[in-house]
Amino acid sequence: MKVRPSIRAILVSLVALIGLSGCNHKVQELVVTPKQSTVPIGFQQQLKAEKVYKKGKVIDATRTGEVKWSSSDESIATVDAKGLVSTYDKAGIVEITAVGNFKKREFTDTVTLEVTGAVLTSLTVTPKDESTPVGLTKPYTATVFFSNGQAIDITNDRSTQWSSSDTDVATISNTNGSKGVATGKSVGSSTITASFEFNGNVLSDTATLNVTEAIVTDFSVTPTKQSVPVGLNKQFSAIAQLSDGKAVDVTGYDSINWSSSNEDIAEVSNDQGSKGLATGIDVGSANVSVSGLVNGQFVYGTAKIKVTEAVVESLEVTPETESVPVGLTKSFKVFANMSDGQKIDVTNDKAISWSSSNSDIASISNSNSDKGTATGVSIGNVTITAFVEANGREIKSSATLNVTPAIAMSLNVSPKPQQSLDTPQIPTGWDKQFKAEVTMSDGSIIDVSKASNLYWSSEDPNIATVSNNAEDKGLSTGVAVGEVLITAKLLANDTALEDSVTLTITPPHTLSVSVFTEKYTNVVHGTTIYYLGYFRSLMGRYTTLSGDEYLDSPMHSAYIGGTEGRTMEESNFIFGQTSDTPISGALKYKATFDWPDGTSSKGILEWQFDKKHYILTNIEPVKNLFDNHWDFTVTVSNEEKF
Repeated sequence: MKVRPSIRAILVSLVALIGLSGCNHKVQELVVTPKQSTVPIGFQQQLKAEKVYKKGKVIDATRTGEVKWSSSDESIATVDAKGLVSTYDKAGIVEITAVGNFKKREFTDTVTLEVTGAVLTSLTVTPKDESTPVGLTKPYTATVFFSNGQAIDITNDRSTQWSSSDTDVATISNTNGSKGVATGKSVGSSTITASFEFNGNVLSDTATLNVTEAIVTDFSVTPTKQSVPVGLNKQFSAIAQLSDGKAVDVTGYDSINWSSSNEDIAEVSNDQGSKGLATGIDVGSANVSVSGLVNGQFVYGTAKIKVTEAVVESLEVTPETESVPVGLTKSFKVFANMSDGQKIDVTNDKAISWSSSNSDIASISNSNSDKGTATGVSIGNVTITAFVEANGREIKSSATLNVTPAIAMSLNVSPKPQQSLDTPQIPTGWDKQFKAEVTMSDGSIIDVSKASNLYWSSEDPNIATVSNNAEDKGLSTGVAVGEVLITAKLLANDTALEDSVTLTITPPHTLSVSVFTEKYTNVVHGTTIYYLGYFRSLMGRYTTLSGDEYLDSPMHSAYIGGTEGRTMEESNFIFGQTSDTPISGALKYKATFDWPDGTSSKGILEWQFDKKHYILTNIEPVKNLFDNHWDFTVTVSNEEKF
């Protein structure tokens, strides 16, 4: 059913606006001002520290406690925790430094203060002759002048005392933050005096304040916006705010007149006893106006009235009962039953407020994008309520939500193919342990690799098998060269979750290379690099003794590389072919080095994905190459597990 705008407006007009909070930005700079100032001996200077943000926003941090202040010479001047500098009896130049820590970053700024020996000559209070209505204020300023021509505002100085000759007519403040501000109390005249004591001498000056009758400072019609169904009434009020602080309701004054901009939409009474009472006549909008005299001043104000067709009689939340696992969501709807018989979906209306009886069990959203959507937090039962204020009534409706235990959402088998030695790739006869983890609806991750309701399978057991035995569940064994999918399936909550990875089985083999060693040096960016062994096109030579059939291309290198003067431990033994790929896909080899003196050394070669060659994990086996530059035979093999 199409909703008429006038009905929808019933709820929209009741919305309380919520301000959006501003985004935080990073501090770029700490700025202290004034950068240079001059202060006579015995006087004070207030400094200001501001945080400047990258996007231009500036915030005063002087009194927030975020800034630490210090003086370069406290015999000349000291500074307190709020940036107030005090001088004593010594002239000179001093630096005042502020240090702020914002978001774990430190910012510093410094200003220069000159303390002079200038002599105080006079004091002046301004303005000299001023007036203010009862209840309003008038600020005064006290300024002292020195022999060097300098003038200083001492209005708020600790040694300045303000007084009024008649406190029944006017008072004047000596409180920090409002010092020197006079307030009118009653009609009359008072003398305002400022006294300043310095080095045992007292200077003073006066001014006159005339206090007049209270005046209207603000006039308003309340409420400023009003909604009323056809045939019903709404009362408007006229409020005059006086300078003496009084708020006077002048709604029924004889001097006040009420009117409507469109009496076919709404009428407003101007009769004694019902002034300001508006009545809805027909659907639409009109302005309610009020004007007249208050204390001899002309006042004028307006408000808006919107006349609607129908009113909300009740709310209805659906479904009445629902359940949801921890971590998942469930959407509720609320309908407004109107007095004209219509039922309107107001789930996302700004006037509707959703709440949960216990947000530790389930929360519910009031955001525009998912309003009315509940999220399970922990196991239990809650009451979900939709609420609206309409036609002066509080209307609500509720439903029950049962939050059940979290359920399994997805399964992940690892490791998956990656640029790492942990990639699922093994030679025939070798084993690979797979892991299965389930992600629950509450976001938790559980290792179910060996769970009784998890089943492992191989796409082709002739290439690789995978165990479902309790002691080695998820352990796959290579049978023949090829690729095969290894799958885990979890049966839970009457559903099945599964995930697969590709396991690559490479041929086990042995490769033997005889290397005739030479030394080669090169200067790279000013550093001498040396190589010992065989390096294609640069030094030495080699002969493949066996295993040629496993090479994709000729050998590229079998050498130690390092920087001149470094120790053996800082060098690497590098082994690889020109194709920049692992030999027959093998990622690890057991390496045996046979030396001319009949001895042998053993180690492990591991494939480096980023460097496209093998690195010996233990350099000790090639100490003979490092020390003696011997020729050698290296045999690499992955035919046996290691």
